[in-house]
Amino acid sequence: MGVRVLNWLFGGDQTELLRALAQESEDCIYAKDLDCRITYANPATLALFGKPPAEVLGHRNDELPADKRVLETGEPTESEIMVPLPDGTARWWWARQVPIRDAGGRITGLLGISRDITERKQHEEQQETIARQWRLALDAAGLGWWQYNLAERALDYDPRIAAMFGVDKAQASGEDLIRQVHPEDLANLQDAVGDALRSRPMGTFTVQFRVRRSTGEERWIEAHGMPLPSRHGGRAKCLIGTVADITERNKIEQALRDTNAKLQEAHGQKDEFIATLAHELRNPLAPLRNIVELLKTKEEDPVVHRLRPVMERQIVHLTRLVDDLLDVSRISRGAMHLNRQVLDLGEVARASADPLLCAMEAANIAFEMRIETPAPHVLGDETRLMQCVTNLLTNALKFTHSGGRITLGVRHEGALAVLELRDTGSGISPDNLERIFQLFVQDQPMGFRGTAGLGIGLALTRRLVELHGGTVRAFSRGHGFGSKFRIELPLAAQAGLAPAPSAAPQRPDVRDVTVLVVDDNEDSADSLREMLNAAGYKASCAYTGQAALDAIAEDKPDVALLDIGLPDIDGYEVCRRVRSQSGTHQPVLIAVTGWGQERDKERATASGFNGHLTKPADPGKLMAMLREMVSTSRRPVPSQD
Repeated sequence: MGVRVLNWLFGGDQTELLRALAQESEDCIYAKDLDCRITYANPATLALFGKPPAEVLGHRNDELPADKRVLETGEPTESEIMVPLPDGTARWWWARQVPIRDAGGRITGLLGISRDITERKQHEEQQETIARQWRLALDAAGLGWWQYNLAERALDYDPRIAAMFGVDKAQASGEDLIRQVHPEDLANLQDAVGDALRSRPMGTFTVQFRVRRSTGEERWIEAHGMPLPSRHGGRAKCLIGTVADITERNKIEQALRDTNAKLQEAHGQKDEFIATLAHELRNPLAPLRNIVELLKTKEEDPVVHRLRPVMERQIVHLTRLVDDLLDVSRISRGAMHLNRQVLDLGEVARASADPLLCAMEAANIAFEMRIETPAPHVLGDETRLMQCVTNLLTNALKFTHSGGRITLGVRHEGALAVLELRDTGSGISPDNLERIFQLFVQDQPMGFRGTAGLGIGLALTRRLVELHGGTVRAFSRGHGFGSKFRIELPLAAQAGLAPAPSAAPQRPDVRDVTVLVVDDNEDSADSLREMLNAAGYKASCAYTGQAALDAIAEDKPDVALLDIGLPDIDGYEVCRRVRSQSGTHQPVLIAVTGWGQERDKERATASGFNGHLTKPADPGKLMAMLREMVSTSRRPVPSQD
């Protein structure tokens, strides 16, 4: 039967050749009669059944609907079907069945050929899954895809782009889409595409442009694209990419820029406010500090003896708060500069603790220092490190009750210098051990009746320590268990070498040195004059800028201490006018002002001042500067023409 089918199909003279082809084919080739009995099955078909020829040939098999349809209609069929196999699995098959007819045209059976296309179908399913995921990703990102055929100058795009551009995709061509681009942005778009095509290797491009919808509305579009080279390399055959409507994003970004600008403006106003506040606070502090200094000459009076130290401590405390506010502002602006030198950390600790010893004694708090010998040396700014230690000591003093103890230790630990402060005070909540180093954060224990302060000192301490390349941490088991603060600093390269002691300065005779004090705050000027007279200087006062110029021209003082914020002519202008008078008497000019930021000091130097002191001027620093200036006042002062 099989031979007759092949003879009928291919002609007798090719029977053996075709039999061989059918036998070797990986496709399943079979023939059936009108009763669907299998009359021929090649080896691939027999292998699929998993049976010997005797159990297949001549047996009826009417499970395939397509076979029945061919026998009934006489029409060839072709299909892709999932076929269950004898082993329980199922695979995809491509199948084609054609009728077999005799010489009279009557249907005598059918010939079928089937091919396993499971792998192809799996690949197609994978591709469809990828395409579906890609479409979902585009949907989620709000992107539309496009493709431009360079040879045919044809643009294809998806409906989302049509919606972005405000056109009907069914009616709008690629040229119509391009015409929606704002005329002012079209050249930029073309340049971006051209640059990507001309670059070697060809690159991607990103460009933003506006489109004008038919309604007159303008939208901002961002396009990403890349050339797609031909299969054999060389010139690109098309461009592909995505677009996104970024109108809302641009609005948000502009709003953020506007907000940032307002924040920057507010930040600048805050810094200006802090500087002005510090200036206004320092003005009344200046005469108070001068008066306290004068009261030292009245120590025999028991009331003065008892109250002067209290006034001095409070003035120092208030001055430190003002300085801390300004320092926080400086650090936030990156304007904090350190005057580094090799320092004995033990001496820094002693100098920091000394001003607070009386306060600890008055509060009935025991104080102990444990400084290793030799003490570690660090490279740092003495004033700033003392500020850190003083802040920690002040904090401990504030939260330690009467009868408590504060211990300050300094030692080496490997390559580190460690300063450690322990107290038996109120302790710190474990949740706040890091938060207390944030600006304006306090940890106020239950039952604490005092004020926790502004929350500046510890924040400033951490920032200053970090500027020195160190760390500061807090430790406590909780409220009621005391606390420990630990500062770690890298040892100086010259560790173990103490700074060379400076020779004691020669104190000049100041009895014939004349000093002019210029300040519109008469209390401040008069109290400073009295303090200078008590120190042996010959001091006088002026309360306006013009009065200062007149007094300098007439009395020719050796030194003039000039306030900056004078009511008629500010101190900078007074200084400039004095310096512009070449060939006339040139006194030493020192700015004594509540404006104490770095830019204020730089401006004073540029105006011709010899020195700068911030109110309330420390009496010791003022006297030291006067002595230094007097000893060198004979040197010529350059003209500020």
